[in-house]
This record gives sequence, structure tokens and C-alpha cells, in this order.
Amino acid sequence: MPVLLLAATALACGEPSGGAGGEGPKESAAVDEAAPLTLPEPDPHGVTFYPWQDVYAAGRLDWAWAIAVDHGNLERVERLLADGVDPDVLISGDYRASEAPRLHGQTALMEAAWLGYEELARLLLQAGADPLVREVSEQEHFSGDTALHKAATQGHAGIVRLLLEAGVPVDIEGQGGSTALSRTADDLETFRLLTEHGADLEKAGGATRMLDSTASSRSTEMAALLLSLGADIEGLPGKRQHGYTPLWAAAVGGYEEMVLFLLEQGADARVKPYSGDLVDLAREAGHESIAALIERARAGKLLRRPAEDPAQ
Repeated sequence: MPVLLLAATALACGEPSGGAGGEGPKESAAVDEAAPLTLPEPDPHGVTFYPWQDVYAAGRLDWAWAIAVDHGNLERVERLLADGVDPDVLISGDYRASEAPRLHGQTALMEAAWLGYEELARLLLQAGADPLVREVSEQEHFSGDTALHKAATQGHAGIVRLLLEAGVPVDIEGQGGSTALSRTADDLETFRLLTEHGADLEKAGGATRMLDSTASSRSTEMAALLLSLGADIEGLPGKRQHGYTPLWAAAVGGYEEMVLFLLEQGADARVKPYSGDLVDLAREAGHESIAALIERARAGKLLRRPAEDPAQ
């Protein structure tokens, strides 16, 4: 089956990208609107790249919109808005078959929120993009996210702020009933921003549930904050009874600083996951230094070696 790249990389398309929300270069050649271009047939044995100028000249504005948004090219997005493209049109994966409206996909604002194009997000909001539109998937359980969920998941605090200022409810539910706050388990800045705007920690699953997720990261500051908010260091009861605690998640994931932090905060080093001894699991995963830390904790030894005396 031939593969069409709707938003190919700038290099592959032979065109500079506008960068993360950047203006992008001016167009080098005018588009001949009087003579619509016919796009070549895709390579049946490989990947076919279509330059933005050719797609635009062929009158495929929906496709040109997808490419311009993916590159964060403000100039091209503004041109297409002037041409009458609906800022809330759904962008989806296959542009081969027809120009019929797509029933599944995400909007340009969601794409900008995911990729961190803050200036593009601002432009789209000014152009009337609806920040409450939800992603639509062919698989219903993957549907429901808004641009706020996308921005929070990726840690783009500036876009989160823009969307909140645009009136998006801070606890609006997305995929699976989740809130934006629940997506910030390893992002202290976005977590604080959302809570400053009234996000409800319990609607995000609670501090303990978030700590379970934070343990699989390097964000010890977030873990400390969640513990201060009442998180149980041994995690959720349903997982804890099987030995799958935050310490287990950090150890098998290779997050040494998190393992050290949790042990120093009193996490049980003798936890016994069903899948095997925690020290053995860490070693099997190739994390020898973490296995050694857990062994030191079990032996009651200092976890951090005393700093060398500069005078010696």
C-alpha cells in the first residue's frame, strides 16, 4: 500500500519549517491559482512526499492546512484562514481518497497544543478556533480529549495558560473521564498552573494515584509535592498488596534518583512484587546501581556516601 505523508518533515518536503510557532520564511514562489496543479500519483512501492506549494496549487486546502499546521508555519496558516479554511476542521491520517469532510481526527488547535506551537495556538484562538472541540477517534475509548489535555500531557504550560484564559474549564473531562491535571504526573510547572486555576486533585485521581505515575519519572520535586499533599508512599492499595509500589515502578524503570528519594522518604525496600524480588528485578532490567541501593536500604546502611573531606 502506498504511503502518503500529510505533514512530512520540512527537509523532506524541500521547505523550511516555521519552527515551534515561528513565523517561517516568506514564500519563494507565487502560486499560479489560474492553473490548478494535478498532483502526481503516489509511489505504489514507497513513500511519496508532496511539497506544500504543490498541494496548495492543486486546490487541496484541507491537505495544505494539515501540512502547515504540522510545521507550525504561521504565514501559511494565515493564508489558508484567509482562503476560508475552517480552523476547527478535523485533521486525520489519510488524504488520498477524497476531499470529503473527515469524521475522525483532531483540530489544528489540538495539534498546536500537542507540539508546543504557542504562537500558532494564539493565532488559531484569535481566528475563532473552538477550544472545547474534542478529538474524535474511530475507536470511541480514544476519543474525548481537548486541546487542554494535549497541552497538559506534553507539559506546554504556556499553551495551557492560553486555553484557560480562553475559558476552557480547568477540570473538563477528556479521554476516559480524565482531567488535564491527571496528565501532569512528571510536570511540576503545569501541575502548579492548573491547581492555581482551581484544578481538583481528587478529580485527577488523587495524590496517591498520581504518585504511582510520577514514580516512573525523574521528577522527585513532583513526588515530594504529592507526598506533602497526602500521597501514600506505598501507592494504591490494590497495587500495593501485590508488591507493585511506587518504589517498584522507579526501580524497574531505571529512575535511580527517584529510587533514592523514595527510600529516603521511608518507602519499604522489602516490598515483594509477585514477579520476583525487587533487587533481582532491578538487576534483570540492567539497573545494577539501583539494585545496590535497595540492598543498602535493606541492610540499614547509608544510602548516600558521605562527601569527601576537601581537606584530605
